[in-house]
Amino acid sequence: MTYTVELKHARTRKRLWAEITRVIPVPYYFGNNLDAFYDILTDLGEDTEIVFRNTDICRKHLRVYTARLIDMCQDAENDNPHLKIRFEE
Repeated sequence: MTYTVELKHARTRKRLWAEITRVIPVPYYFGNNLDAFYDILTDLGEDTEIVFRNTDICRKHLRVYTARLIDMCQDAENDNPHLKIRFEE
């Protein structure tokens, strides 16, 4: 399964999580934070690819938080052999 998350409108954390949860299925109780997203990613049991597009725009508005998202996704990718994540400018 492949999910493509468009980040060109992700100028706030709220909008970032809205874009992510619009595309990637999460439980109703999802916490809209990096720890909760890590748990979702590492629990995936089937081959999954996630592509984040226009990361540069998100990074411009959410500098540190975008860097933390990328780091967390790399950790999740290392911990789950079924997961592949790409960040495109």
